[in-house]
Amino acid sequence: MKVLAHGEIYDNLSFEDFSLKVENSLKYELKLEELIICLDQFSKGLADLEISDEIKKEVVKFCSKEELEKKVISELGSIDAFDIKKNDFKSRPMEAYYPLGVALHVTPANSPGLAFLALVESLLGLNSNIVKLSRRDGDDCFVLAQKLIACDQTEVLLKKIFIIQDAPYEIEKLSELSDVVSCWGGDAAIDTIRKSVPASKRFIPWGHKISFSLMDLESAKREGLKKLARDIFQYDQLACSAPQVCYVLDAEFDELLSIAKDLAVELEVLSKDKPLGELDIQEQAELTNFNQLLKLESLIENKQVVESPTNDWRIYIEEDETFKASPLKRTIWLKPITVESILPTLKHHRIHLQTVGIDLNSNEFQVINELLKAGMLRVRNLGDMQNSYAGEPHDGELALSRFVKKISIDLTGLEDHFRLNELSQKSQVVERTAQVMSKEDFQALTPNEELAHLFFRSGGSSGKTAISPFSYNAYHRQMQAAAEGLFAAGLDPLVDKVANLFFGGGLYGGFLSFYTILEKLEIVQYPIAAYEDKNFVAEVLASNDINVIVGMPSYIIELFSNHAEVLKKSKVEKIYFGGEHFGQKQRDWLVQEFGIQIIRSASYGSVDAGPLGFQCPSCVKGEHHLNESIQDLEILRIDSDEKVSGDEIGRLVFTSKARDCVKIERYDLGDLGRWVLENCDCGRTNRKFELLGRHGDIFRAGGTFFNYMKFQKVLLDHFDYADLIQIKISNESSQSNIDRLSLYLTTDLIEKSKLMNVFQDLNEAVTRELTLDFEIIVSNVESFVHSKNSGKILRVIDERKL
Repeated sequence: MKVLAHGEIYDNLSFEDFSLKVENSLKYELKLEELIICLDQFSKGLADLEISDEIKKEVVKFCSKEELEKKVISELGSIDAFDIKKNDFKSRPMEAYYPLGVALHVTPANSPGLAFLALVESLLGLNSNIVKLSRRDGDDCFVLAQKLIACDQTEVLLKKIFIIQDAPYEIEKLSELSDVVSCWGGDAAIDTIRKSVPASKRFIPWGHKISFSLMDLESAKREGLKKLARDIFQYDQLACSAPQVCYVLDAEFDELLSIAKDLAVELEVLSKDKPLGELDIQEQAELTNFNQLLKLESLIENKQVVESPTNDWRIYIEEDETFKASPLKRTIWLKPITVESILPTLKHHRIHLQTVGIDLNSNEFQVINELLKAGMLRVRNLGDMQNSYAGEPHDGELALSRFVKKISIDLTGLEDHFRLNELSQKSQVVERTAQVMSKEDFQALTPNEELAHLFFRSGGSSGKTAISPFSYNAYHRQMQAAAEGLFAAGLDPLVDKVANLFFGGGLYGGFLSFYTILEKLEIVQYPIAAYEDKNFVAEVLASNDINVIVGMPSYIIELFSNHAEVLKKSKVEKIYFGGEHFGQKQRDWLVQEFGIQIIRSASYGSVDAGPLGFQCPSCVKGEHHLNESIQDLEILRIDSDEKVSGDEIGRLVFTSKARDCVKIERYDLGDLGRWVLENCDCGRTNRKFELLGRHGDIFRAGGTFFNYMKFQKVLLDHFDYADLIQIKISNESSQSNIDRLSLYLTTDLIEKSKLMNVFQDLNEAVTRELTLDFEIIVSNVESFVHSKNSGKILRVIDERKL
């Protein structure tokens, strides 16, 4: 008796105690994101395990993050398939996949590695699992499971994995303990197990399947036969996808004999490097019986046996087309067939057919059509019969969908929420341990070229242009999160009509991203962009009853300032902005003059890291909820990489869950902020934080450190100035060897002396220390210096020459 339960191995565990542990496992909740992280880490640490290289290779590939995510997306539709959410933004009902509960796996002894992969597959369904091994199974499944448990930071997996071997637990009792029974084996074995499973339980049979190869005479030469030999030797035909019969189109018996002779050469070459393992008495008896019977029949019929002198392989040649199972152990039937006889020959076996490996030079698609009619589930190139891809159907079924159920929720009060988990308490369990990443570190990353599909311009250090790569999958996942954020911010797809006024072109991502975001919302959209002909833009807004604008504050203010008469007649009532600060004075002006009802952040984000936060109606000033579906956030102290305490101001450091082309882990974007500890009135439990400027807002001039945000605060508190400002630093002062700080404002009502009187640090640097020359320059927003890439107003410009 050997039992793995709660991470420990038992050689004596009563069924009552075992049952309690299994039932207790349902209290613990697996999270797909954390599970995939764990499996990926596990897949990278198998080098030292004492298991066969073939099993190790298969497990490593199956458990990699890339393969797992492909599988989940392919079989369940999305990586967040277990999130209870709406199917679209215009309806109220929510749906999701949900685990069945406890899955019992009854596995065979003749397929090494299968038991563990079956366990992983059901874990992806977030189930608790009991794996019942055959007595003849080795320790591979135990070894792999214990290694996986050791990689789990959450300590949930050890509660979800149970493996039993040679334990006195009746299958009936195990079935009663389970919600689904997954059974592998032959027809008789599956029927026996099925009778022990209550009718109320889901039963998943994985019966034996048979595969074969199909060649034409032209392909049945040396290269084609090498491929066939490779398929026979891989896993020694233990896999259901291994060929047991090789059909040759339109072949005569003499031609089959010639092909067998050449195939024997290829099989012998492979057997020298990989001799057949020792056979037990039953296996030897079965092969002897087949060999002798066929040899006897060859005396009166066109049949022949070609076998290895060391019993490492054998070829059975017959003139008839009858489909027959092989005794395996590197044994292949060699038979003729015609295209016309494919369907009548195979149709009676269709329930057991799985893979066909083909190597044809003509009529390929006609033949494939006949094979599919006959019941084949997989068509592969000869030589690749046992290869698979992530998310591939198993025996014609999407395996993951059989280990989950679909649930739905339709309740009043959910109209303004896209995901149900917005309303439930969550916590980040997986601790991030990587070194904090800077902008320079990000730009030094080497992207995965296979996933580099889409490129956007990113702000570069030292004025150098940088380009950020994305896969289409990551891009669309991020845009979905941003769409959910806009929905939370009050955008209503049922009634709103939106003008997209973000900048586009030159690889800038603003306009294109919001085009996709609005498309995902299925909202009426006018993709105008930040068009230079603002008269045209104003007329379009007014004449088409557009009530929502998304764009950058500087462009929007200029548009409304220069075309006020037209826009006062428009129906614009909501403005969602991004890319720049929106001054309170400007907001008040738009509300008073144009009747704007909502002015809110469209999204807080960056090109590199994607959407980071969103504003609900209860968010004030720079407050945002975290986009938790795609981001993790840490707030670290300004002077160290330690986490802040409480609502202490610190650096915002993000880890992206949605990037795959490059890995973004603990990325310091340069923004400052603090946690908002109070519960939000909107009811969402997504963590809430307040933006408080940038590291780059802190600069040194004349030997004194200043903060752009401090200038904003002093101007607002003492002069009621809430418009945009820009700061330039140069060393072209009329006084030698000191810096000049130029403050650009949009009003002439603020006197230099009065500002210095209320700004102590500035006054000391200018009048007492004499290290700084200060001036106020009145300008308009259009004359401020803008980023050439994005059109954003630059906050601090350092023009000092070395």
